[in-house]
Amino acid sequence: EDFDLWQMTEARLFWQAGMRPTDRYVHGLNFALYVGGPDAIGAQNLGATAIWVGAVPSDRLLFVLKQYQPTVIWTSPSYAWQLGEKAKAKGYDPKTDFAIHTIIVAGEPGGSISSTREAIEELWGAKVVDFFGLSDIYGACAAMCEAKDGLHIVEDQILVETVDPVTGEVLEPGSQGELVYTTLCKKARPMIRFRTGDIGYVSND
Repeated sequence: EDFDLWQMTEARLFWQAGMRPTDRYVHGLNFALYVGGPDAIGAQNLGATAIWVGAVPSDRLLFVLKQYQPTVIWTSPSYAWQLGEKAKAKGYDPKTDFAIHTIIVAGEPGGSISSTREAIEELWGAKVVDFFGLSDIYGACAAMCEAKDGLHIVEDQILVETVDPVTGEVLEPGSQGELVYTTLCKKARPMIRFRTGDIGYVSND
């Protein structure tokens, strides 16, 4: 039941990021137990075509991008940049030789840093959407929407608080502090006030 909920969550966040049933999705990171498989299945549940690739050499991934023309790819910010530069070195124009219109990034900072995001967007001629997740909860717990004005948490499944990272004192909404998550729907391994170690703030706007 938790796994089904996970896949549904991925599908919802994909839709929020702009993926539609007509899209072709390729997962450009590894297929670990906490991410990868559920993401590809989530894309399929949305109605999109999932191309199961995973962590392969860049030449192989570029072949897939050229041969099958996926429209959405999930990777890390640094690898999105590296792959684009590799494509150029092989004589491709990332903007015109491939069909990518959305690059979902996660796993490291970058997608929410405007200068990094815009550099990748310029390289590929595609929009970059940041996703955030934890292996302790879901591979993706929050994502940007097309407005790119922050990450939207899955509020019906996760309660988010901010606390002082030293004292643990609960902070007012809008205050920067350590993010603390409580899962609301997971049955097999619920997390209650899980301290992430990540610093951020919650806005109700």
